[in-house]
Amino acid sequence: TLSWQAPETDGGSALTDYLVERSIDDGAWIALTKQTSTATNLQVTGLEPSTNYRFRIAAVNGPGISNYSTVVSATTSEQALSSPRNLATSQITATAILLSWQTPLTTGGQTVSNYLVEYSSDSGSTWLTYPKQVSSETSLNISDLQPGKTYILRVSAITASATSSPSASLTATTLASVPSQARSITFSAVTKTSLSVNWLAPITNNGSEVTNYQVEMSSNSGSTWTKIDRTVSTNTSTLVSGLIAGSTYQFRVFAINSVGIGDASDAKSITTVQASIPSAPANLTFSNIRANSISASWTAVVSSPRVTNYVVEISRDGSNWNVVPKKTSTITSLAIGNLLPGTNYKLRVASINPEGQSAFKEGSVTTLATLPTAPAKPTATEITSSSLVLSWTTPNNGGAEITNYLIEISGGGSTWAAINKPISTATSLEISGLKVATKYSFRVKAVNSVGVSKVSSVLGVTTLPVVPNAPVLTLKSVTATSAAIFWVAAANGGARVVDYLVEISSDNGVSWVTVVKPVSAGSSLTLRGLKAKTGYLVRVSAKNSVGYSTPSENLEVVTP
Repeated sequence: TLSWQAPETDGGSALTDYLVERSIDDGAWIALTKQTSTATNLQVTGLEPSTNYRFRIAAVNGPGISNYSTVVSATTSEQALSSPRNLATSQITATAILLSWQTPLTTGGQTVSNYLVEYSSDSGSTWLTYPKQVSSETSLNISDLQPGKTYILRVSAITASATSSPSASLTATTLASVPSQARSITFSAVTKTSLSVNWLAPITNNGSEVTNYQVEMSSNSGSTWTKIDRTVSTNTSTLVSGLIAGSTYQFRVFAINSVGIGDASDAKSITTVQASIPSAPANLTFSNIRANSISASWTAVVSSPRVTNYVVEISRDGSNWNVVPKKTSTITSLAIGNLLPGTNYKLRVASINPEGQSAFKEGSVTTLATLPTAPAKPTATEITSSSLVLSWTTPNNGGAEITNYLIEISGGGSTWAAINKPISTATSLEISGLKVATKYSFRVKAVNSVGVSKVSSVLGVTTLPVVPNAPVLTLKSVTATSAAIFWVAAANGGARVVDYLVEISSDNGVSWVTVVKPVSAGSSLTLRGLKAKTGYLVRVSAKNSVGYSTPSENLEVVTP
């Protein structure tokens, strides 16, 4: 703090301020920032510890600034290292807290090179140092903490020569987590169909009280688990009923709190008390074997308690079994229908008494094969004037592999002839040698080791027509300017002739001109506009829906 006396005279103008300047070790003078004031003292702050400062003062009035006062010197004292400030926490999880702080206000003239971070979990009775690398960073993620636990945190600053007092402490609580595992499953009161499951509470609830336990059971060595229905409770035992005598089960327990469900306990196995189940039936035999049914019989089983029923199951592959519907009965035979012909079936029979079901007695039987069913109505593709491809689908084989197909053809549907073909299971056949534009009927039969099926539905197909044959052309009469011609129609190719193309050439067939005429199936025409004493060639082509025939032979006409 500087203080001084006012000048002896104000120079005839009232003082308005004082200018205060400082210098370090005869260095440059720096004016101190202060409010305008005529006070004769000033507290100087922001100085460095253990430093010699020189000060001078000048008075200020309206006309200007006076000369400076005599220079005075002062050395600041050594300043102590203060504690870190303003501790704060963020990003709190079940096992970690991010702690941050501000640097000390004073460092004793030295640089802070590290911070000592301490925490206490017993209300400050004992303190542990959190291991960290040497660092001047002002934040630290404190991990490996316990869930749902309250910690007191504090920080000390470290320089080359000193460690500060700890900061003001800060309290933070980690988030709660799911409980640890339930422990030590045991069993009591084990019977054929029930038992009690017992366990110990988890070692820690991880900051949230246990509110319930979930008990699960597996009957297939842990492949799948079923939740046991029980009232919400913190009791560490539960009764499980509805079990099967002599069966092995696994149990596991989960502890639950407000956060969620913890990890499963170690699974524990138990086998219920063995029941007095009957033995498997013997002498499984089959009779009355038909294409769609069989009869099965077996020897009665004697047991105590007595057998009350037999269960019969059937399978085609030995893996997937279906129960054969029947009344509860101790009768030792059963007729089974609705079977497929020529099919191998596996049957198994087990006996049942009040204590449970026996092992199965298995056997196999094959039903008789039958004729194949009739193939579906065939189809025709790639139809030409003389051939087609006939196709059909494979019918049910009646329990015996199809070995061949018989194809029959009819020109009118009243008489049928077999088409000569190799023995084959192919479901298509190219049929050639057919007549042009002719309707045919086809049908198919399937053959297996039992015999020949019924015929398929009949398919009617008409082969395609072709162009007509060339007409035969004749000269009827000729004049100087005209010629009458006529022709005889040849085979129409299976489609009606609708017109004739008449052409004429006056240059011995080098070029041809079409004679203009109405569309007509008539077989004569008078050629007009001819020149006298001129030779012509004439030709005619027939036309049907397919196209034009080849031209007739050229007819030579010479006008007189």
